[in-house]
Amino acid sequence: MAPSSSNQAAGEENHKRPSCIRPGTHDVLFGRECISATHIGNINFRAIVESKKEEYLKAHVKDKKKIVLSIIRQIQSLNPPGRFLQHDPNFHGNANNTLFGMAAWVIVDEDKAAAKVGHYLRERKKEKDTVG
Repeated sequence: MAPSSSNQAAGEENHKRPSCIRPGTHDVLFGRECISATHIGNINFRAIVESKKEEYLKAHVKDKKKIVLSIIRQIQSLNPPGRFLQHDPNFHGNANNTLFGMAAWVIVDEDKAAAKVGHYLRERKKEKDTVG
């Protein structure tokens, strides 16, 4: 008997999405959890964003996307490659309590990563800089 389309779709989604992700040192964690603010990947990401902010703010619209993509590529070209992660909405736990536990994080797609990077580039300097 052939699998139903909903079972097949769920199986395909599970195949595309890793079931457990442990954030690495080059990963950028999106979210409001305190882990995101203190994670080494986020600290490095903020430094990269800060170094490109003036160029981004002065750039024409078509060049802004190039700057955003260059930041994404810079993170992805690290060794090991950095990823852009967010807390898994299907995980019924708290990212702060998992201490980078398995299955708490998922990779975001490039469009979402680009939107977030652009947001950080447009953000004004705050007293306490956080990525989340």
